[in-house]
Amino acid sequence: MLQTAIVERIIVIGGGVAGINAAIAARKENENVKITLIDQEEYVQYSRCGLPYLISEEIEDWKKLIKYDTNTLKNIFKLDPRLSTSVKK
Repeated sequence: MLQTAIVERIIVIGGGVAGINAAIAARKENENVKITLIDQEEYVQYSRCGLPYLISEEIEDWKKLIKYDTNTLKNIFKLDPRLSTSVKK
């Protein structure tokens, strides 16, 4: 008997705290599901609260505000990040 594979796909819109945590939680539940993360910004889940420290130069490197970079999303969490992308429909 030929078995057919059911491919699951999850699309998460928004790369803030809620979106990233939803994508990571979905990955923990199912390591085989395809998860696409779409965010209109170039960087996901950066500390917006840290921006004043960056502006005042208390923090010198803006990259310290980023929790997960694109490589981490792809290689550790096996997500398909689509950054600088907005959803129309």
